[in-house]
Order: sequence, then C-alpha cells, then structure tokens
Amino acid sequence: MQELETHYVLSKSTFIRGLQCEKSLYFYKNTQIKRDPISAEQKALFSRGTDIGKYAWNLFPGGIDASPNSLAKYDESVLKTRECITANVPTIYEAAFIHNKVLVALDILVNNDGWRAYEVKSSTRITATYLMDAALQYYVITKSGIELKDFSIVFVNKDYIKKGEINFNDFFIVKSVLHEILERQALIEETIQKSFATLAQINIPEKGIGEHCFYPYNCDYRGTCWKGMPQNSVFDLVNYSKHDQFAMYREGTILLEQIENEKSFKKDQQTQIWCAKNKTDFIDKQKIKEYLAQISDDVYFFDIEAYMPSIPIFEDTKPFEHIPFLFSMHYLSKGILSHEVYLTDVNSDQRKQFALAFLNATKNTGNILVFDDNLERRVLNKLAQLYPELAEQMQERLNRIVDIRNWFSAPVFYSLSMKGSYSLKAILPALVPDVNYDELSINGGAGAMVSFEKLQKSNDIFEIEELKQNLKAYCTMDTFGLYKIFQKLQELSLLQ
Repeated sequence: MQELETHYVLSKSTFIRGLQCEKSLYFYKNTQIKRDPISAEQKALFSRGTDIGKYAWNLFPGGIDASPNSLAKYDESVLKTRECITANVPTIYEAAFIHNKVLVALDILVNNDGWRAYEVKSSTRITATYLMDAALQYYVITKSGIELKDFSIVFVNKDYIKKGEINFNDFFIVKSVLHEILERQALIEETIQKSFATLAQINIPEKGIGEHCFYPYNCDYRGTCWKGMPQNSVFDLVNYSKHDQFAMYREGTILLEQIENEKSFKKDQQTQIWCAKNKTDFIDKQKIKEYLAQISDDVYFFDIEAYMPSIPIFEDTKPFEHIPFLFSMHYLSKGILSHEVYLTDVNSDQRKQFALAFLNATKNTGNILVFDDNLERRVLNKLAQLYPELAEQMQERLNRIVDIRNWFSAPVFYSLSMKGSYSLKAILPALVPDVNYDELSINGGAGAMVSFEKLQKSNDIFEIEELKQNLKAYCTMDTFGLYKIFQKLQELSLLQ
C-alpha cells in the first residue's frame, strides 16, 4: 500500500456534482453562495440510503465499522481502514480511502480470496450515475494500493415479498459491475483533473443553464443560476420535455407569449400560451358545467397519505410499497359540510383498521372526489386484495371515485400563477387565494411521509402529539382545499 493520505478536496458527492456541472462544484467549494433548501423528499432519500446501507451489513455479518464520528473527521476513518486492512480484518464497513486528494467511502469491503468491494444503493435498479460512483471508488481504492478482485453494486429486489423474517440474500441483488467501471477509468481520471482545474480558477466558470440543471439530480444552485428567468417562460410549459424547452430557449424564444406556432402544441399547452398572450385566466364554463352535472348532490372529498418503507415492515409487502397511514374526508350533504380524519397507530399493522375506517367513513351515497387518484386507487385495490371479505365494498367505493385533476388537465381552468403545474398546491391558491398551506408545518406529501417515519421512532410524548396534529392538519387541508376548489368551480359555472 502507498503512503497514507488524510487530506482531501473531492469526495464522491462533489465528484458527481462536478460531473454534472462545474459551476455547481465551484459554488459549493469556493464561494459563500447559499444552496437552495433541501426538500423533505431529499431528506427522506438520504435517510433511506443510510438505512439500506447498514441493513446490507447483514450480508456480511461481523465486520468492523470504520465510519468517522463526524463528517469532518474522515481522516480518522481512513486511518482506521488502513489499520483494519493491516490486521487482515475480513470485513470492513464504510472503508475510507484517499488518493490524490479524492475521498471515497465504500459500504462494504470483504477479504474473500482477495479484496472484493460492495456498494449499496437504496434503489431497485442500477443507474449510469451509480456506475460512475462505483468507478470513482474503484479508481481511488486501487490507486491507494488495494487490489480489487471484483466490484459489485448491491440493490433492492423489487419483487421481494416479506414472509416472516427478512431473508437478506433474497432481499438484495448483488451484481458485479467490474467490466462497466473498468471502461470508465479514463473518464474518471479526466473528470478529476477537470474538477481540480475548475476549483483552481479565480473566476466563476461561465456555464449557462441547461438540461444538466436537472440531471442526474436537481441542482441545488438553481435559485442562483435561474434567478433572472422571467415569469411565464417556456420552462413552464406543461408536459413538454426539458430537451424541447431548452431548444426553444436557445433559439431565443423565452416567454410563452413569444411562441408563434401555438397550433402545433397540445391543447393544455395552447391554453397556457393563450393565457400568457392575453394576460388573463382561462375558464371553460361549459366544460365545468358538464363535469359538475356528473357529480351527485352529496359528495365526499377524500385524500390518503402513505409512506414507502424501503425495508418491508409488514407481512406480504414489498420494498417501497405504499402503506397507508392517514386519510381525511370532508362530506358535503344537504349543504352541510362534515369532516373526519383517521391516523393509524404506528406500532402495528393497521391496514385492516384503515380499510374499515375508510369504508365506514364513506358508507353514505355520493361520489368520492380525489385529486390525482393514482395513490388512492393503488392503496384501496391492495386493501381489497388483502382482505377479500371487504373486496365487494371496496370495489363499490372505487366505482364512486372521480379524479378532479383530470378536469383541470382537460383543461377547464388555467391561471398564469400556476406556472405550468396542475398540482393541488398550484391550483388552490389560483382559485381560492385565501386558502393555502402557508401556516402549516407540513406542506407536501414528502413532508408527511418524513413526519410519520419520525413519529414511528419518537419516544417524546410532546413531539409525538405535535407530529400527529401536524399530520392531521396537513391532510385536512388537502380535502378542505379540494372542497373549496369544487365550490369555486360551481361559482364559475354560474358566471354569465
């Protein structure tokens, strides 16, 4: 092995950042420019990755953990890794290496007739980015003097179904990627040198916006680089690829109102362009009337929240399967609005109780309005499969579901303030400005998922109660907002 390095400039994450965009790398390492806030969804993904990584240790039990006490002390991890290798420790978790000021930390390093590397991903497939990540690890580890017999990526078997205790060998898929990463070694060295050259520059790299702002990850400096982008730009075009949006942008068509050949676009895109040129909202009163005429006098407004445990918790569930934990239901009958919210217990499999609570809450007649019925239908169909004795009632409820989002994508209404989004969070303030999520601690499905997972781990009675109230308040706003949108559509249908 070579002389031990303990100082680094690049890591796996900054290497991938530089590969995506040299300006992003420069901002991250050389300036005080603030990154965009990390979303709840991103935080959930980070946590999931850590959980899966440690869970994979069960494939090679009894190893030594070389991870540092803090992210600022990876030199300790590098030293510990070297000590373990020198002592012929057969399995090392979070083995760290530095070569030429580049740091990598490998999930599992095993000495089995030679050193073999295993990198764990909380995913059900191998991506091109994962291969680049692995190729960098191979480069640094081997340049550090460790000969690797093989390098594998460990990922989740999407078809695994929990039956009793988790079988780790079936839960994970282990695939050698040695051939693929050897092909990338020249690119790895070239990218490292390019990254160091970027960081050595005095001035910020001249790099314009492009598709790289979104791939392989949404860049967390878009708030800086996109600050001058005007409102109602071509990047707001709904259902329009980034490739085509940037093609127009590079040709000089930046604003929606600059588009001349709107007839070549789809109907919902034509509506956006029309609104931009006429500086007004689009309202199709006739279409609204037609949709409303199909709705019963009594009507439910319904929403489900679910979480997606990477490691199955309950019997007969798969990795990342949607497990419902919360629903809100507003019921409008004879002009009176009632409300019910249901939150499951966190310590046991409550899916049957959830199903029974839903069936009881929707026992009266009336359409069940939801916003984007994909999750609701998936969850309810699964519950019908799990509990055949409830299948007939569940199917009757499914037959009553109406997806109100389809009305807007028709479209029946569009406002420039929606910025090309047909989400509930975009439509609600456009139609009912005084009703919004601004005062809530949770303002999105990802945040609800993170809060429920936090609720499962908490032992603080005050935090538990606060999380429960926040979850209920968020889901309640979803269905109340849906009711207010329905009410507003009724008003618009009566306009002369």
